[in-house]
Amino acid sequence: MTTNEAPDTAVQKARERLQAAIAHHPHRPDQTDEADRRLLSEATWRKVRELGSPWEEPGERLYVLGFNGPVPYVKAGRSKHMKKRLARHETDAAIHGAFLYDGWASPPYLTVRDWETAALRAMRRLPHPVTRVGEYFHNLDFEQAVGVAQRAKPLFMDILSIWDRDGLS
Repeated sequence: MTTNEAPDTAVQKARERLQAAIAHHPHRPDQTDEADRRLLSEATWRKVRELGSPWEEPGERLYVLGFNGPVPYVKAGRSKHMKKRLARHETDAAIHGAFLYDGWASPPYLTVRDWETAALRAMRRLPHPVTRVGEYFHNLDFEQAVGVAQRAKPLFMDILSIWDRDGLS
C-alpha cells in the first residue's frame, strides 16, 4: 500500500492480485503474495470486529467468512467467542492452502441459533450448483452468502435486540 492510497483501495487491489495469482496457479497457494494475504486478513479482522461490535461484549454472533485458495469456500456459523473462532478458521484454512478473504458478523444477541438455522437452510436451497459440507459451502459467492444470511434473520431478533438495549428484558 502506498502512503497516498486509501486502505479500502489497497485491500481491493490485494484481492484482485490474489485472484489473478490463484487463477494462474490454482493449486499453488504459495505463488500468491504473503503481504497481500496478510493485508486481506487484517482488513477482514477489522471488518468483523467493527460489524460484530466489540468482541468483549457478551452474546452470540452469526458470521460468514470467505476463504480463497485451491478450493475457495464460504463458512457460515455462530460463536460466542468470535476472536477465537476467527483465529481457528484462519489456521484451519492455512493448513489446506487457503486464506481468509472476507468476513461479516452480526451484532451480539443472547442467541442466534434460530438465525443460523434459517441462514444455513436458505444457503442450501440456492438454485445454482452450491456444494455443501456441513456449514462449509463451495461455489457460493461471499457477498451472496452474506445477503442470504442477513435476509434469513428472524423478525423476533430485532424485537429482542430492542428489549435488551432498552432494559426491557
